[in-house]
Amino acid sequence: MRIRELAQRADVTTPTIRYYEKIGVLPHPPRADNGYRVYREADLERLRFVTRSRSLDFGLDEIREKQRL
Repeated sequence: MRIRELAQRADVTTPTIRYYEKIGVLPHPPRADNGYRVYREADLERLRFVTRSRSLDFGLDEIREKQRL
């Protein structure tokens, strides 16, 4: 799926996704031949984990660390 669909399904904005990728909370996805990011269902699950964690007042550093375990 493309970034717009991922954003809609996770109820976040596309700049939020790009920011999370930039700071390492989400992995950088592979790109299609046309340069578009290509996301999988696993990326959606991870993004939902991040948004749920943020809603519980976990910081981005804490979330990033939890994902490395």
